[in-house]
Amino acid sequence: MQSGVGQAAMVNELPDKLTVFSGFIIRFRKRTDILINDDYLNYLVRSEFYRNYIRRLISGTTITNINQEFLSKLPIILPSISEQNEIVNVISCLDDTIELNQRMNKTLEAIGQALFRRWFVDFEFPNEEGKPYKSSGGEMVYSEELGKEIPKGWNSGIINEILLINKNAENPIKNQDIDYLHFSIPAYDAGQNPQHEFGESIKSMKYVVLSDSILLSKLNPEISRVWLVDVSSNERAICSTEFLVITAKSPFNRSYIYHLICSPEFSGELKGLVTGTSKSHQRVQPESVLRMKIIIPDSRILEKFKMIVTPLHNIILSNRYECSNLGSIRDAILPKLISGQIRVNRRHQ
Repeated sequence: MQSGVGQAAMVNELPDKLTVFSGFIIRFRKRTDILINDDYLNYLVRSEFYRNYIRRLISGTTITNINQEFLSKLPIILPSISEQNEIVNVISCLDDTIELNQRMNKTLEAIGQALFRRWFVDFEFPNEEGKPYKSSGGEMVYSEELGKEIPKGWNSGIINEILLINKNAENPIKNQDIDYLHFSIPAYDAGQNPQHEFGESIKSMKYVVLSDSILLSKLNPEISRVWLVDVSSNERAICSTEFLVITAKSPFNRSYIYHLICSPEFSGELKGLVTGTSKSHQRVQPESVLRMKIIIPDSRILEKFKMIVTPLHNIILSNRYECSNLGSIRDAILPKLISGQIRVNRRHQ
């Protein structure tokens, strides 16, 4: 069975130009003679309740995907329009909060990246008088190793001088009853939401994830995947071996390392280090990353950057945690609302 079976999305508007869709996608529209809330229909077909129903039907047949005829015969739960509206009100409140947190996180990420660029690329960090260093006449010196000017007192070096790539590995299948926090490529792509899984369900070696780690995907680096992880001291955290598990060396800090790795300049160099000819299997070797040339900033500027940006990262991690919890609540109550196990108290007029 294909892993994408049962996934759904609602298209509210189509562009004026010709629109096409894959042959693996089924398009359907609601009947106009039935009272149905568009958002209710969207939640219904996207719900785990409905997707599991489709998977169960397919698992008992030789069908490997669904077609229009198959889909048209599936029963749906259709409560009264007033109850549909109430269900939509409940679920949309959760979705709206998730979306708000996600937008806030994008803004905070952009603020951190903009500050990183101003201080460590444009060299406009505050001087002793609090003025932008370079534009205020700060002295620049030419670095032969980097082939460009850098602020006086700063140095050139290689990545190996500022961070560690940890390779401690663990085989979860040997600890079948342990609940692991699993950081995977699919989990990153699904909103940076690691999954709790017992060791018995994890079939391959994984790297150990430390509490102050940054995960950098070495697979297909043209797709940027940099993960600022949130791991508590009582969690057993692991990740795919497609990630590099990175920690900062003192006096460098995670906030600086994170934005360095996220920067377009770093990403551009990373793409030039790939090995492998197949587009789907291009990887970056850890040893190549550690040899990358970089600027070594003054430690006082690093500390100032940390003091400003770390609180932003804490908010991002908190928002991400809340989104995960709200998503779990939504996924848990949606099938109960649809099936009628939970009834929404109608508001009195």
